[in-house]
Amino acid sequence: MFERGVEARLSTQNLKTDRLQVVFAEKQTGGVQVPNSSTQPEIARVECFDGVQIESRTTAPDGNPIALDRVQARTLMLDQKTGDFVAEGPGEVTSLRLGAAGSMPGMTPPQPGQQFVPQQPVAANPNSPAGTKINYLQVRFQRQLVGNHPRREMTFLNQVRTLYGPVPDWTSTIDPDRTDRWSQETVRVDCEKMQIFSRSDVASNTETVDLIAEGNALVEGTTFTARAPRLTYAQSKDLLVIEGDGRTDAQLFHHKPRPGSVLSTTSAKRFMFWPSTNRAQIDGASSAELKPN
Repeated sequence: MFERGVEARLSTQNLKTDRLQVVFAEKQTGGVQVPNSSTQPEIARVECFDGVQIESRTTAPDGNPIALDRVQARTLMLDQKTGDFVAEGPGEVTSLRLGAAGSMPGMTPPQPGQQFVPQQPVAANPNSPAGTKINYLQVRFQRQLVGNHPRREMTFLNQVRTLYGPVPDWTSTIDPDRTDRWSQETVRVDCEKMQIFSRSDVASNTETVDLIAEGNALVEGTTFTARAPRLTYAQSKDLLVIEGDGRTDAQLFHHKPRPGSVLSTTSAKRFMFWPSTNRAQIDGASSAELKPN
């Protein structure tokens, strides 16, 4: 057990914690487990207590950054062999990744009978490869984070707040409370359970993100707000789905880029959006209400 201001490097990750426990691998000898006798002991599991911070950086062969990930939590258990990890909250995960310039563009869902209004994309970082931009993802959670690092899968539980949008450089952030400063592409999702899956495109050195939000999901953009039991977003399919659960419909509120300016409200079983083609589909609309500007 290591205590008081522990710092360690695990592969491509830098770790800081107040208390660190390292469990070494064991091997089987005649049916009996004995410590690994190799010259370099193999770490099987790392456990952190009383606060932990992890930072991981990924670079391209030319040295330019591809991804930057940070994790903060109360405790953390990391299985070095499988890559499985469990973090106890409250905690926060922040991820900046190089993505396609057209990925997850500004989602301005249309009112019934209308089409998407095309949004002006945020300019790509001049130091990034052509046709790419930097996507910012921040997730705050209260109870627990469970995931697998090699598979880039994470599940957040209890009072989850997710913020996603483009940023101009690797040091920038998005303020969740300053919606007046958001890009038209920025989206916030609040829910009780959030699953995030990240996939790599080796050819373009970019990544795509899939999201599943469940449990009183609230989605907020610069010109719309939606409430629904479930939300899914598949970046690789360019598809956002906001849907009810059979008992409760999804609700969509259009508004101007300022608080308290609702223009219309629509309830339906499902809203489906394909942002890059400005296409939308509304299934099972049950009501629509227009309000004065």
